[in-house]
Amino acid sequence: MNTDFIIRHVNSIVHTVQEIMNCSLTKCDATQHERHHEFLEDPEKVYKDNHLKYCFGTKYITAEGFEYLQNMLDQRMCTNKFLPGSIFSRYSTFSQCTNDELEKIFIGFPLMGRQYFKFVILKEAVVQLVCQWTGMPYVQADKMCSSTELSVSDFKNV
Repeated sequence: MNTDFIIRHVNSIVHTVQEIMNCSLTKCDATQHERHHEFLEDPEKVYKDNHLKYCFGTKYITAEGFEYLQNMLDQRMCTNKFLPGSIFSRYSTFSQCTNDELEKIFIGFPLMGRQYFKFVILKEAVVQLVCQWTGMPYVQADKMCSSTELSVSDFKNV
């Protein structure tokens, strides 16, 4: 998958990941919301489980395509807001975020918005693109993208 394909589908991807981000339920039946709900439940665990992992979906998206997607979503979705009374002057969040629980996490952990972007938004965007590119159902595409992900310790063994 290259940048041309991503450009053609970026609007639908932004819409989809905003819908996921704004799901305010603690749990729901939507399979594509699983990462989001795990983050809402325990953002520190999601961070610990994912911060040393790389190469999600590399069988389907080039490094150039991934970087383009990351930059495009960052420009269209990410923002910083003022955070009075904190050692941090601002916190990372999303311009179209209407999820109060998610916003509370970002205020409580001012740098966690960037982690949510990396561990939820980007991964869901890649899976959605793979679904559109290959015609795979979501569960299969997610499984295939996850199978390419490596941890830092995997690189030591190569």
